[in-house]
Amino acid sequence: MSKHKIPCIRCLLRDLDQKAALKQVTAYRERLPVQQRANKELFEERLSICRDCKWLRLGVCQKSGYYVEASAYDKTKHCPLGTKIW
Repeated sequence: MSKHKIPCIRCLLRDLDQKAALKQVTAYRERLPVQQRANKELFEERLSICRDCKWLRLGVCQKSGYYVEASAYDKTKHCPLGTKIW
């Protein structure tokens, strides 16, 4: 039996074993001005929507090219599929 882990295609960074990338995204959040940061509820709501999206691949939105956690942290950003999504 193979010990290789099958990569998760529709996962968030925090669901993957990529601590360095998640650390980088978290550092990005800390650099955002406080008034620009999404609160925890908004952040989690956005991630929930992204988790169900067919364009999520390995923590990256295939439409925007950004890590979804990074985009979700910034309340001035919107889903590339439309502002009515988030």
